[in-house]
Parts: sequence; C-alpha cells; structure tokens
Amino acid sequence: MKRLFLLFTFLFVITPIISLSAPNYDPNHKGCVYDDSANLKLFNRLNNEYDKKCWVKLSETHYTNTCGVNSYGEMVLQPYERLKQNFDFETCKPITN
Repeated sequence: MKRLFLLFTFLFVITPIISLSAPNYDPNHKGCVYDDSANLKLFNRLNNEYDKKCWVKLSETHYTNTCGVNSYGEMVLQPYERLKQNFDFETCKPITN
C-alpha cells in the first residue's frame, strides 16, 4: 500500500512537469493583437436594423416576425460575412480585398 501511494504521488508530481512542455513553443514569437470592434459594431448595426424592420409588438409579451423564414440570415448574417474585416494571423495584418 505504501508503494502504491508513493507511485501515485510520484506520478502526480511528474505528470504536470511533462505536460507543460510544448514541442513547438517559441519564446521569441510575438503574438498578434486583433481588434474586432469594427466587426462587432457592424454586426450590432445590422442586428438592430433587422429588429426595427422585422419585429412587430403585438402585446406586452408577444412579438411577431413580419419578414419571414430565413430573413435573419439574408438581412444580417450574409451581409455581415460580406462586409466584415478579415484578419490574417500569419502576417498579423488585416486582409484587404
């Protein structure tokens, strides 16, 4: 029993040391800082426009969508994907098309 306890203690101490070493770790690599505030503003603007245009208040707790099925995808998600600013993490620069 004592040997089993010592074995588990040894494994408990050694395992975190082994698992912390990453084979591709480069301490000199500088990471990218990506500011997504412009994309967030774009999404919020499209979402707010959709809410104002498509949701009608029927009563205090009931709303109805007047734009139809898949209107959220057509009016918010697809324009967002077309207009959002993409970022290249290899070069740490925005992608401009």
